[in-house]
Amino acid sequence: MSHSMPNYVCAAKTPVLLFGHTKTAMEWAELFGLHWKTLKTRRRRGVAWEDAFRPSRYSPRRAEKAAME
Repeated sequence: MSHSMPNYVCAAKTPVLLFGHTKTAMEWAELFGLHWKTLKTRRRRGVAWEDAFRPSRYSPRRAEKAAME
């Protein structure tokens, strides 16, 4: 019997859609000012992409502005 596991993949080149734009996970991490290790750890813990990119002082406007660049 096969058990399906949640997809918590976090490779640098994984395409991620946020704010209507697709960038690689590494590109988003850089835009959000996150260390790659932080993002990978959050994803391995099961955190959704939208939440994994949130810094401690999350600013939705800053994130949306970064997405438009």
